[in-house]
Amino acid sequence: MGRITDLLCRFVSRLVMRPSRFSKAIIAISNSPAHSRFCEQVYGVDLCQMNMMDTEQIKKLLDVLALSGGDQVLDVGCGAGFISEHIAHTTGAHVIGLDSAKRAIQVAQKRVATIGNLSFVTGDMNALEFPARHFDAVICIDTLYFVKDLESAILRLEQILKPGGRMGIFYSGKVVDEKAAADDPPGMTKLAKLLDKHGFRWESWGFTENELAVWRKTLSVAEDLRDQFLEEGNESLYASRIFESRQELKRHAEGTILRHLYRVTPRER
Repeated sequence: MGRITDLLCRFVSRLVMRPSRFSKAIIAISNSPAHSRFCEQVYGVDLCQMNMMDTEQIKKLLDVLALSGGDQVLDVGCGAGFISEHIAHTTGAHVIGLDSAKRAIQVAQKRVATIGNLSFVTGDMNALEFPARHFDAVICIDTLYFVKDLESAILRLEQILKPGGRMGIFYSGKVVDEKAAADDPPGMTKLAKLLDKHGFRWESWGFTENELAVWRKTLSVAEDLRDQFLEEGNESLYASRIFESRQELKRHAEGTILRHLYRVTPRER
């Protein structure tokens, strides 16, 4: 890929992540046959992913949260809502998917209008408007990078959890101490440091190697499907996937990125 195309990838990736463009990008992804094939080949299932959630990660998330039909669950930053839908269908829990992408939420609401245990709302993850002690579980899949203040966001999530509730957080972060990165320590990320600071109880499972494999597949599969993306007029989807995977593979090559699933429970109240 030449320098001009690489510059295009950078520009499109930044453009797509602007709030005003995010809904449009989500809807384009959910309507793209090429992106559907991309998800099937990279993640093992098409859930319209814009994150790292392959079948292995989804299964582990559901295993550690042990959701049941009586649980109230909030999926923070749900995007197009297909993962929320999968969770509701698989577990029987009542799932509320929240995202700031208003148009994408409207499309998701229409799609699941007849599903009784699933709903979607437009909201700001920096200012969650839910009652205290309302949810049995909160799910954050690669969304906490985008909050304005990670510490405040974690404390607010704790407030809306019932006693005995739990958070399932997938988080890829730069280690606080780069010298310790080779040991893949879950306690070295910014998130873990904040959890420890405020006395949360947590356990974790490492997915760093899994993430690296997903990024490699992302780059390879996107290149293989390039012509299909372009035929659809979805150059931006192709460009953003290429740029994102290259950037993340570079970070992994530097050996400072760790990915973990954190199961977090509130402090004693």
